[in-house]
Amino acid sequence: VRLEGNRIFSDAELLKNRYCLPGARFSRTELERDAIAMGDRYRNQGYLYTRTEPLLTPREDEKTGEYLIDLAWDIRESERYRLRQVRPQGVVALDDGTVEEVPLKTKDFVILREMELEPGDVLDWSRVRRSERNLLNLGYFKREENVYPARLKFGFHPEVTEEEELLDLALRLEEEPTGLVTFGAGYSTTFGPSVFGSIQERNLFGRGWRGSLSGSFGTRRQSVNLNFTEPRLFNSDYSLGVDFYRLFREAFGGREFDETRTGGSLRLGREIVRDLRAIVRYKYERIKVGDIDVSGLQDTIRPDPYIEGTSTTSSIELALIHDTRDYILFPSQGHRYAASVEVAGLGGDNEFWKLTGNASWYHLVVGKLVFAYDLEAGLAQGYGGTEILPLHERFFAGGANSIRGFEEGSVGPRGIYAVTRRNRDGFIYSDVDDVVIGGELELVGRTELRYPFTDQLQGVVFFDTGAAWEELSDLDLSELRFSTGVGVRINLPIGAAVRLDLAVPLKKESEDDTQYFHFGFNQSF
Repeated sequence: VRLEGNRIFSDAELLKNRYCLPGARFSRTELERDAIAMGDRYRNQGYLYTRTEPLLTPREDEKTGEYLIDLAWDIRESERYRLRQVRPQGVVALDDGTVEEVPLKTKDFVILREMELEPGDVLDWSRVRRSERNLLNLGYFKREENVYPARLKFGFHPEVTEEEELLDLALRLEEEPTGLVTFGAGYSTTFGPSVFGSIQERNLFGRGWRGSLSGSFGTRRQSVNLNFTEPRLFNSDYSLGVDFYRLFREAFGGREFDETRTGGSLRLGREIVRDLRAIVRYKYERIKVGDIDVSGLQDTIRPDPYIEGTSTTSSIELALIHDTRDYILFPSQGHRYAASVEVAGLGGDNEFWKLTGNASWYHLVVGKLVFAYDLEAGLAQGYGGTEILPLHERFFAGGANSIRGFEEGSVGPRGIYAVTRRNRDGFIYSDVDDVVIGGELELVGRTELRYPFTDQLQGVVFFDTGAAWEELSDLDLSELRFSTGVGVRINLPIGAAVRLDLAVPLKKESEDDTQYFHFGFNQSF
């Protein structure tokens, strides 16, 4: 391999980690990868218009008679450019294929604060790509169809200026609808029939504010949620959010109790460094646990978690999140790590601490095929006046967002209780049964292969594992359950997706309850 015309970078710098190696079988795909990598080294230092062209010379080896290819790279280096300004422009694609300029609803300052470059900086194209990722994850702008990793539909375009070595970046954006009003009715196998409605806006007044009001009312579940988030308080690195909610749900799956939660929270976040954010949340809620159909824990002298009553929780939570995903809705590259510690007992009845951690990885394997892996862990304990972790704070594994193939909340430690049941004729009788009591420790791992057939439809093959244990000392990895299955993701034009999964348990315990079909929203992780 020979290089010609390179003055800025040495041969060793440009040929580092190359794919076309001497003696290896020639591959045009690997040649193209080398061309992209070599061009990126220049573009990421501001030499935007450098051209790298491979020159191929075939010949026959005189000794062996094999056909060989001599490879030379003709490099034509350009000037180094700096950024003068970024100019956001609103555009819309018409049915006849033309593009027309339109005013942007989104304010310029909302767009420009997502830029990784400042005026006067070297025009490092890797930082331009990161700026594009930031804009994509706002969910305000259309992306190019059937392209992975995701890209803006129109995006950045360098433009020459009258000032030498300075370029403008024209940022052409076609906006997505960000507001949504929904009303409807549905039926859940878990909670029965319900009606629902919501009003939400992801870019309120074009200032990037997010707000929503939603409600769902059914025979076995009712909820009302109101929230507002300012992602850049006073256009700074701080975020502020408030939430108010009320939730009632009857016993379902492994959770043999009715639950009512009423409360609110205040969230304050700050970006510490690029991709790393810290969030502090204060929460106050009133919890009522009632209509328990079990009584008298018979197989242990430990306190009984199945206790009816009303209590309050006043807690402070600190979370750290490191997120490098290229596109939040359908990520194909990057990772998301999150860890949090919550301490309750600041004037409330319940006193406990809870540690949770989550790590997700995403890799573009080949073409559009994405490998995704997620690991979750949780540990919690009561302290002070709370001798045992409250029932409503315990970990119940299994279900659509946990271990698929198992009924919601049905995987975990069990206790022998007296159970009140009603037979088909309506008569009430007593029985003895083992009931899920929830755990202080939970581990869940999920692996998926995802393939987008179109921008609207994605197919998934998955493998899940996990379990919950009553205490940390009970941890036994031989008790892990396993399941596998297939699913589809249907992208909706509202920045969300519907998730349908069919799962089959591979390893289960005799007392586990299974569920083969699961329904949810957005990716499972």
